[in-house]
Amino acid sequence: MVFKCQEDSFLKKFGSIVKSCKPAEVLIDGKTNKCFEVVLEDTIIFPEGGGQPSDIGYIDQRKVLKMVRKGADAVHFIDEPMEEGKNVSLEIDWDIRFDHMQQHSAQHLISAKLQQMYKFPTTSWSLNKDDTMVEFDITSIPKIDLNTLMLQLELAVNEKIKNNEPVKVKLFEPGDPGLEKAVTRGLPADHTGPIRVVAMVGDENMCCGTHVDTLGQLQMIKIVSIAPVKKKVQLRFVAGDRVLKDFNVRLARERNLSKLLQNGANDHETVVFNLLKSSKTLEKNLKDCSLEVAALMAEDVKRQDPPPKFVCVHRKEDAVGFARVFLSGVGADIVKLLTWGDEKGAGQMIFEGPEEVVKELGSKICEILGGKGAARGTRFQGAVSMLKNKDKAIQLLNEHFELVQK
Repeated sequence: MVFKCQEDSFLKKFGSIVKSCKPAEVLIDGKTNKCFEVVLEDTIIFPEGGGQPSDIGYIDQRKVLKMVRKGADAVHFIDEPMEEGKNVSLEIDWDIRFDHMQQHSAQHLISAKLQQMYKFPTTSWSLNKDDTMVEFDITSIPKIDLNTLMLQLELAVNEKIKNNEPVKVKLFEPGDPGLEKAVTRGLPADHTGPIRVVAMVGDENMCCGTHVDTLGQLQMIKIVSIAPVKKKVQLRFVAGDRVLKDFNVRLARERNLSKLLQNGANDHETVVFNLLKSSKTLEKNLKDCSLEVAALMAEDVKRQDPPPKFVCVHRKEDAVGFARVFLSGVGADIVKLLTWGDEKGAGQMIFEGPEEVVKELGSKICEILGGKGAARGTRFQGAVSMLKNKDKAIQLLNEHFELVQK
């Protein structure tokens, strides 16, 4: 069946009759909702299909929770029952509908030009909240320069938009020879009735979605990214009203960066490059200082007379390099507990010393610190979540060595 929303994608309000209404359960955002399954004689609320999300719509001002197609019926899920045979009024959220129309028609145009210009078939697509993704196969020209392709493709599709070429919807009965020209990835198993074909710029595709009437209604297409994924490529774009929204978001981000960096947008790259360069220098200096501190602390422990039974050290920053120098500098005879991370939160621990002590206390200390880990010879190492319990771990060590002395 071809629904009213597919006959006239620009229809915002419509009247229909309730064919059936029955209790149902539907999954929405991962939760099962008890509601009612309403089937109308016809609908302007597009049910999800062909990669296009469903519309947001209303029946007698009651929001439709979800839309699906079942065979020849469009099923509306609402939270109140409706009387069978009742005349009802339907309305759609036009801004969302028109956005979906622009993105879907833009996808057809991009896929058409990819095929015509490069012989690259589209393998999948998805209409997302912020952008739309088109995935295509480049095995016919595997070493193509994607940046050049992006520029050429963007110019080509926007030229068609400037020419305001028409978008036509054709209806065919199953088996009609006219369908042989249409590209398709297959019809749903429960499809019934005429088959819709959307035609533009010499390209014909079987499609159930809603579309603009002319390419001029797309206004513009901007490709925002292109990247290889194995032997395919994923291209992301915005079209129509999304171009302006996307530009405004990027412009706001640019203004905020200008305030933070205290310079003009033209200097952002230079300033960030210099900041990163300085950051790497500071990071190296900090690492060198950390290793020096570790060596000095280890030497301080070794100078103690008599030597301590155990030593505990906590570092806020990543202490991998520190641990290597400190632990080896202190020596194997002294028991060492080294922790690093958020003092009251999560982090890492290393407990090192004679094998029998590590075997007896390692897992206990790790448990006190809310972590998981494993012992290997003279070292127990693990990730912990409660560094706030360090004092309890130290208390355990004190108790252990007092018992040993007795």
